[in-house]
Amino acid sequence: MTSLFFHTRSNFLSQAFFLLLTSKNPNPSYQKPSHCYRFFSNQSSLSVTGKSLIRPKPDPNFDCNDFTTICDLLTNPSSLPGPTLEAALDRTGIELGPPLLQQIFDRFGSSPKLMLSLFLWSERRPGYRSSVDIFNAMIKVFARAREFESAWCLILNRLKRPIEGPNMDTFAILIRRYARAGMPSPAIRTLEFACSLDLICKSNSKLDLFEILLDSFCKEGLVWEASAYIERKRGIDPYWASQFIVVTYGILVQMYCQMCRVEEAVELLDEMKREGIEPDAIVYNPIIDALGEAGRFKEALGMMERFLVLESGPTVSSYNSLVNGFCKAGDLEGANKILKMMISRGFMPTTTTYNYFFRYFSKLGKIEEGLNLYTKMMEYGYTPDRSLTISWLSCCASRRDWTWQCKLERKWKLGDMIWTRCMHHVGPFAMQDA
Repeated sequence: MTSLFFHTRSNFLSQAFFLLLTSKNPNPSYQKPSHCYRFFSNQSSLSVTGKSLIRPKPDPNFDCNDFTTICDLLTNPSSLPGPTLEAALDRTGIELGPPLLQQIFDRFGSSPKLMLSLFLWSERRPGYRSSVDIFNAMIKVFARAREFESAWCLILNRLKRPIEGPNMDTFAILIRRYARAGMPSPAIRTLEFACSLDLICKSNSKLDLFEILLDSFCKEGLVWEASAYIERKRGIDPYWASQFIVVTYGILVQMYCQMCRVEEAVELLDEMKREGIEPDAIVYNPIIDALGEAGRFKEALGMMERFLVLESGPTVSSYNSLVNGFCKAGDLEGANKILKMMISRGFMPTTTTYNYFFRYFSKLGKIEEGLNLYTKMMEYGYTPDRSLTISWLSCCASRRDWTWQCKLERKWKLGDMIWTRCMHHVGPFAMQDA
């Protein structure tokens, strides 16, 4: 295999993107937009009259009645965006804070006209404390409606003012939405514009934004565009390539593993070693997981050994991937060995780890073995969380195994809430058996 960055005719990266391109487009129904959206779009999903039946999520930072009042205004056809809506908002006397605004944006995110009027009105209110999260919510509304010009107007105006925002998340929203809309060139220009700002350079967010760009392009089938951009940047600035090389490898490895093409991912790993680049968990974990899913445990364990000699070393996810693979294959002994290896190397099992075991017991109807595992967990000081307990008891209930009831009451001392939830699952079966 040729060297990744120094071959004169072709390189592995181009070959890798070519292979990804030959796979099925993850968005085959995509059609490029045939027109541009302007600053004030006519589209709105809100034309329902009458009192709002929407209730906000409980939040002590605002009055739920204020939320209802604002919703009624926004759903009223007579509340036209602009001065009419702003005058109506003035008459309410409500002071909108970020928590209330966020819930309104969550509810009316498909109406850019209304949200812009509300956003600008709230920004002009005396005492309003500007929030970058609300600003990003407004950018997301525009980007979702593909009103990118409007989004950029807000961003450029915001940059001229001494207030918080935009930040990395602002540009990440635009990059993802441009990619989803099949607009790679604006996405790339967004990345380069963001990287030219001090607020991005000083926060060391360049790498994160590049990763978002590459990941978004691959997910939307824009692999040629991603490859061309990397090649162009590599030719202009070799230092840039050295900064982002590990990220590029990591994303490609993940894509290969998701496509069940582990051999190509392993070849990339070998290429990294030949180039003197040390892989990390981002590269190793997807390979270990893919090998475990495929039942290729000897290779997965060998990959784990290669990972162990590195300074970064395996993570909890590395071990969990192997536990999951062995449990799916019905090899409880192998899964137990991985669990012991995990603990001996200083990693405590997580809820995810134990869930893999309980799925195995549930599938085979091994209720007693599951109960024994719960008991051992308690003995080692690990308290099963609510979701784990309910999941396991639901399995017991579905098999109408009532021997566990007294054992649970005696050994686990479940709280009233969890016990009530458990009995909700078993009640119908218990009544039938009675």
